[in-house]
Amino acid sequence: MHALFSPRGARRSPAAWAPALLILGACTGSSPAPQTEAEPVAKTTSSAPLSPWPARTLLLRSPGEAPLSPLRVAVGEAALELRFSSEALVLGELGGAPVDQVRLRSSRTVAVRAKPVDGENSFDYTILSYHDEAGLPEAEQAAIDAALQGLVGAWRSDGRCAVSGAGVGPAPEAAARVLPSVSAGLVDLCPLLPEEPIGRGARWTVTVGSTAPGDELEVTDWLLLEREPGRAVLSFELRSERVDANGGRRQNLGEGRVELHDGLLLPLRADARGVSTREGSTAGQALRTTTEWSSSITAALPEPSPAAPATTPN
Repeated sequence: MHALFSPRGARRSPAAWAPALLILGACTGSSPAPQTEAEPVAKTTSSAPLSPWPARTLLLRSPGEAPLSPLRVAVGEAALELRFSSEALVLGELGGAPVDQVRLRSSRTVAVRAKPVDGENSFDYTILSYHDEAGLPEAEQAAIDAALQGLVGAWRSDGRCAVSGAGVGPAPEAAARVLPSVSAGLVDLCPLLPEEPIGRGARWTVTVGSTAPGDELEVTDWLLLEREPGRAVLSFELRSERVDANGGRRQNLGEGRVELHDGLLLPLRADARGVSTREGSTAGQALRTTTEWSSSITAALPEPSPAAPATTPN
């Protein structure tokens, strides 16, 4: 993450390719998200309709040390806030010449409510705040930030964090390109957990996608690093690759840590970092970018409403 781009030769402006790199919600995951409407629409607070979510395959490699017991998140009714922050440094070459590096920063706060439905958690979320620093003109970025605030989505998952469906609400045009990746980051926050009883040191692998052109194959190796009453810490290493029909290629390597607590429906905290490399072309010239990224997500209970002033009986 610390290798800086050494300027040499003619430097080129990133203006032509920076917008395409703004959709870096995929930095920490490769799951496709449901499509949103492209036409400008009014914001809504209603739940979004759900569509099937890409299936994941889990292979338990080792159950770990005794004592063994199933690892699950809670299924129930809850309200919490998720606070996201991420940073990425984009380095690249266009036509063999270096381009100016771009530093991207993002922060958002999302309100999540859940209730149990047929043994699963039915989640609804609302974006409370959103802000990117991504090299766009100030007015354009402000329009995207404002358009995302108040937008909604939903998903359903069980105690193993197996997702049965997800969806996003209608979005104004300025936000329609970004909302699906925001949704994917929420839905994939909780890792798929093994069916079998496991203990400290358990290892398993989760696979999603395929090697077909245009699809992305992502493989994540998980380790149950710590387990004690009421708390579990998982670490992971991921690798993914996508080859586009036009020959473009994207590779992503990452690692991180996820902390689960009894009674919570989602992880208390998740941290990740990695490097993503893309090779392709634009305007007939070869384009290669390397993105060094990091992200952090924490869950917090909403602040309680101020108590009403006490009244004195007459």
